[in-house]
Amino acid sequence: MQVIERPYEELSKLDTILIATSTRRATSGIGSRAPEDLVWKNISRANEWTISVIERSLKSLELDTHADRPVHKLSGGTKRKLCTAIATLGDPELVLLDEPTSGMDPATRRLVWKTISRATEAGRSVILTSHSIEDCDVLCTRLGIMVNGKIACLDSPIKLKSRFGTGYTLSFRVPEHKEDWVSLLNFIHKENPSAHLQVHSGRRIEIALPDENISLSSLFCQLEDCAKLFGIEDLAIDPTTLDQVFVNFVRQQCDAIQERSIQPESEETVPTKESYLEMFCTTKL
Repeated sequence: MQVIERPYEELSKLDTILIATSTRRATSGIGSRAPEDLVWKNISRANEWTISVIERSLKSLELDTHADRPVHKLSGGTKRKLCTAIATLGDPELVLLDEPTSGMDPATRRLVWKTISRATEAGRSVILTSHSIEDCDVLCTRLGIMVNGKIACLDSPIKLKSRFGTGYTLSFRVPEHKEDWVSLLNFIHKENPSAHLQVHSGRRIEIALPDENISLSSLFCQLEDCAKLFGIEDLAIDPTTLDQVFVNFVRQQCDAIQERSIQPESEETVPTKESYLEMFCTTKL
């Protein structure tokens, strides 16, 4: 990271991250989410900031019912919401969030998503790290994947999907009375040899169609035949998901390292998938 030495008045929003002449002025425009175990334990939210700001922030994350309770008596999920509220208080130009939805239930995660989205809609920049691909897909305007502590790629989700994604995902439901769905898969595989089963949960089936050159018009005709022959419901065709992009990227990185590790002088080891499970994304940068 490079130190910025230009006068404060000439700096952009992002330049406030590093200012050689005034660290205090730089950090005054930054809000960050600290781990919940670093939040002051013996004070209530009502004693931290002015009442009007607190009430707005608490209501946005449904924390108003806990307004008079000491922090050390809050549950882990509530503490994490409080950390996000603290990071966004004061309308900072830059918000730093580390795993903001870790360990949260789906409803609570959506509350945090709304809070982050409101911050970006207000013109603030947000940088967050997350192991949740869903978080990144929902919140990111730019997304990066880190490998061994270094940024391996950085681009918009759409461009990453175009670069690392392949084909489409076909999803549908089989009728309740239909037991022999294997014949349906065989029919699809006959028309699309590269197709393979991705998810089978109850009546729900997802099939990966990795062929990038597949004709959508031809595919729709095939699906109409499937619907008539097998009575399938809720047909949908979706482009590559961010989760598939991540898997494809990891596979490419592993293959590249395996090739290099074959050479005698190479000391690199092949990483596990878990070593890649570190993503960060940015919004409004």
